[in-house]
Amino acid sequence: RNVYFSYFDGEGVACTNKDVIKNGKLMTYFYNRETAKKDGVETTGNAFWGGGKIGTAFGNVFVKPGKKSFDELISDIKEGVYITDVAGLQTGMNANSGDFSCQAEGFLIKDGKLDKPLNLITS
Repeated sequence: RNVYFSYFDGEGVACTNKDVIKNGKLMTYFYNRETAKKDGVETTGNAFWGGGKIGTAFGNVFVKPGKKSFDELISDIKEGVYITDVAGLQTGMNANSGDFSCQAEGFLIKDGKLDKPLNLITS
């Protein structure tokens, strides 16, 4: 069992498994009671208390493998960035807007191939 596993969120709502992205399509957002009310939907059981106020958070995220290889996935990218590590995501995140800024590292993608390493980049 994972250390972040919980039966209930910060508001006492049952935590459930959910597909956030399925077949490349966004299926749901993370909601607490307040944010759900604003959007006219039900809470998803993702309330989290931090810093004396309620927000939203998630504990465990699992990504199922796809059918394409890494090289196939990046082969059509003319210019892009492949992120291999992020730091400080929790400190640079605005749970209400979804905006975030964090330090990252990875590689530049050029003409479908990994190119130069990137260090200390921010988004």
